[in-house]
Amino acid sequence: MLVVNIEQIRDRGISLAGDVPVDQLPELGKLDPRDGLFLGPVKVDLRLEVAGGMILLRGHLGAAVEQPCSRCLNDFILTLDVEVSLAFEQRNDENMEVTEEDLELSAEELGVVRFDGDTLNLADAIGEQLMLALPYRPLCSEQCEGLCSRCGADLNQGPCGCQPDDKENPFAVLKNLRID
Repeated sequence: MLVVNIEQIRDRGISLAGDVPVDQLPELGKLDPRDGLFLGPVKVDLRLEVAGGMILLRGHLGAAVEQPCSRCLNDFILTLDVEVSLAFEQRNDENMEVTEEDLELSAEELGVVRFDGDTLNLADAIGEQLMLALPYRPLCSEQCEGLCSRCGADLNQGPCGCQPDDKENPFAVLKNLRID
C-alpha cells in the first residue's frame, strides 16, 4: 500500500486509505521508547495526484502515541491528527554530478521531496510527518501541576505537605517601587 508505481498516478491520481502497521514505518522505529510509543496501526487517508510535473500528496494521518508528561512524568495517550501536504519530484538524471550550486535550495525546492526510479515509497514521508507532529513538551493536560520541586510528589494527586519557603524573595522590594 505504501509503495506506489508512478504510472498509476498519472491519469486520475489514486487514493490510499486504511490502516498501516507501525512496523512498516521505519522512521517511527527511530523514536526512543522513553519519548513515546506508537500504539496500534496508523490511520491513513491520502490522495496522490500529478500537477505541474510533480506528485502532490494530500490527506490526513491519525495515530495514538503513549508519551510521558513533561511535568508530572505520568504516561498518557496522545491522539495525533496530522494534515499532510507534500510534493514529490522524480530525479531525471541519476548520474548527474552534484555541484556547489545544487547544494543550495531555492524557496520553491524547500517543500519538495525527490525520489529515484518509477516507484514512490511513502513509508518514510508518513513516518517523518508523524514524528514532526509530536509535541516538544508533551502535557497530559494544560492544568497539570507537575511534581513538587522538593519532595517529588505528584501535585495532581493533592498537596504534598512540604512547608512553604520562608525565605523572603530579594525582589519583593521591587513590588512597592513607583516610577514617576
